[in-house]
Amino acid sequence: MSLGEESKADTLGVLQGKGDKYTKLSLVERKRMNDLEEAISYISAETDKYRDLAKKAAIEVMNIHVLTPNPAYSRADGVNIGKEAEIVTKKTMIVLEAKLNKLLQRKSE
Repeated sequence: MSLGEESKADTLGVLQGKGDKYTKLSLVERKRMNDLEEAISYISAETDKYRDLAKKAAIEVMNIHVLTPNPAYSRADGVNIGKEAEIVTKKTMIVLEAKLNKLLQRKSE
């Protein structure tokens, strides 16, 4: 063997070692991503359960003193609180954006 062939073999060995290293790192990261996705799905499921329980408790509290015989009037779950909160948030954002634009125009003058 000549000197050039040994250096090629050494270089090839170093590159194979690096390839193995990055392959292992890739597998570890893939496993980590799967674990994180499982954790996210678990937390989302638990959050949904908690929200359902909180909603039921809130409805029970709101219906404690309701004495109407018509069940359609005794339920509070027909109220769309989430949508109303989103509308209020959007209105607030529009107002704040308008104020920001006015301030930016004053500053640029």
